Amino acid sequence: MYRPDSEHIVYCLQCWWSDKWSAKKYALEYNPNRTFIDQFNELNLKVPHPGLTVTNSQNCDYCSNTVDSKNCYMCFSTRGEDCMYGRKMVDCRDTVDSLFASNCENCYEMVFSDNCYGCKYIHESRGCRDSSFLYDCADCHDCFMCSNLRGKGFVFRNKQLTEEEYMKLLKSVWDGSREKTDNLYEEFVELIGKSIHRENRNHKCENCTGDHLTNCKNCKECFELLQGEDSLRVYDSMGDPSADNIDCDHNPGGQLDYECSSSYPIFGCAFCLLVYNGRNSYYSINCFNNCDSLFGCIGLKHAKYSILNKEYTPKEYEKIVAQVIESMRQDGDWGKFFPPKICPYNYNESVAHDYWPKSKKIAESFGFSWQEKDFSANFNGEFYRPNDKISDYEDENLRKILLDSVLQCKRSKKPFKISPQELAFYLKNNIPIPTITYFERHKERMKFRNPRKLFDRKCDNCTKAIRTSYSPDRPEKIYCEKCYQQEII
Repeated sequence: MYRPDSEHIVYCLQCWWSDKWSAKKYALEYNPNRTFIDQFNELNLKVPHPGLTVTNSQNCDYCSNTVDSKNCYMCFSTRGEDCMYGRKMVDCRDTVDSLFASNCENCYEMVFSDNCYGCKYIHESRGCRDSSFLYDCADCHDCFMCSNLRGKGFVFRNKQLTEEEYMKLLKSVWDGSREKTDNLYEEFVELIGKSIHRENRNHKCENCTGDHLTNCKNCKECFELLQGEDSLRVYDSMGDPSADNIDCDHNPGGQLDYECSSSYPIFGCAFCLLVYNGRNSYYSINCFNNCDSLFGCIGLKHAKYSILNKEYTPKEYEKIVAQVIESMRQDGDWGKFFPPKICPYNYNESVAHDYWPKSKKIAESFGFSWQEKDFSANFNGEFYRPNDKISDYEDENLRKILLDSVLQCKRSKKPFKISPQELAFYLKNNIPIPTITYFERHKERMKFRNPRKLFDRKCDNCTKAIRTSYSPDRPEKIYCEKCYQQEII
């Protein structure tokens, strides 16, 4: 996760998790004559950081923020098995190139979809199988290029067919070639724009506001939240149930937490980052394995009652923490997340740039740094241009040539390769070899995600006032819940 010129000390996972070193040896004694943030930053630059955050996982060396996973590659904020190229794939198996997908198996290009099997190019859908190019469909099977369906089968471009008619027509329009797939994808994007859109994509929720909430209760201004309760402004938390959280991001399983990010599961914590199985801790980073009562700690495991990595008795801990908090109040730092100078990443290399893109000038005005250097791989040889039809690679010689070659991204012009596991997936699912890198494909999927913001607008059917993540100037047809249910169901 750290660029080559980072000022932070970085260990590989094997070294970081070994018993050959201890973060406690870097402990600092709190100095009331210095600001706490400065002391914390001093510790931050001394304690080794794990190069990736991969926890309880096997063969996931090219993933990050990943837990309880196996055989995954280029997966981020994920819990899955045999998955590749995606972000926020929770409890998925054999799924590739997806964004916010859960409980999917043998699927490709899933966007905000769950409980699907054998599907490709599926957006905002659930409970579907053996289908392709679906938008806002539920409990459907063997459907192609459809939207707003419920409990249907053998439907082609929203027209009901017999099974025989459907299978015959499907073979005629999609042969796994890049040209036909690209044309179908363009048609799919047009279909999404013309479909009816619900005011929000919340499912089985009670007394909630926000978008993409599932099985939630009493959650306000929350987005991409699964099994949340009594929370405010919680984002991007899919996985285990969470409750009573405020201003948290990627915090599945958390309870009574405030301003925590990428931590799982924690209880009674505030201003923590990458803390796993922790309790009652504040202003701490990269602390694992049942830590309790930490304040301003980095890299600890199985630790308790520690301040700046130094352990105290419970009574001493409470006394010094009170002093630190009072000092932070006077400095204006208490109650705020870490300042930008603590951040080990440049703004334009972080996921912040995905959700809130800003220019270099504006990012620097907030105190963030900007990455000028290009650390991506270079290739000076001859690039390989993959064949248009995936079926060509059933030939063993062609497969070997492809796997030994380097491709060039059509957009970024950066080099990339195809792995054997990736090629096997494409062959099995009749998907053409990609011509753009994973990062460019991720940008395409992110275009379909609405902002984490609610707007006032009117239902395009009954003119009722609604709150939605679709801004008033967008052209889609947005229906209130009542009109949507009458139209779709």
